[in-house]
Amino acid sequence: MAINRREFFKYLAGTAMAMFSNYASANEESKRLVKLGEERSKAGDLEGAMRFYEEAMKADPEDDEVWNNIGVILHKKGRYKEAIPYYSKAIVLNPSDCVTLGNMAYNYVKLEKWQEAKHWYLEKLKYCENDAIAQAWLRKLQ
Repeated sequence: MAINRREFFKYLAGTAMAMFSNYASANEESKRLVKLGEERSKAGDLEGAMRFYEEAMKADPEDDEVWNNIGVILHKKGRYKEAIPYYSKAIVLNPSDCVTLGNMAYNYVKLEKWQEAKHWYLEKLKYCENDAIAQAWLRKLQ
């Protein structure tokens, strides 16, 4: 049976469009849930925020903002060690995100792991070279 090239490429294009459409929908849903989580967090409802972030993660597990925000909630609860894998995953997904790099660094400050904190502040300065907070912490950590 011969493959009709035109039909094959039409099929490929349709499949690619469907995949993109599914990704875009998941991304939109994730962003909507993140926004709701941020509203709950600002209102002081950390448990409510966490529920929205967990739903956002299910909608789009590749959304670095979700991973970072879960790390932030854990950090706010004083669960610094538990926050590390979430910040790490966010950094894997978006290695140049200055907010997440700063969050990881400060998380290590709270754990009194000075070398790790210094490492992450230096990493942050690779992408945000004029960041005054990172520079101030590095001076303190010298």
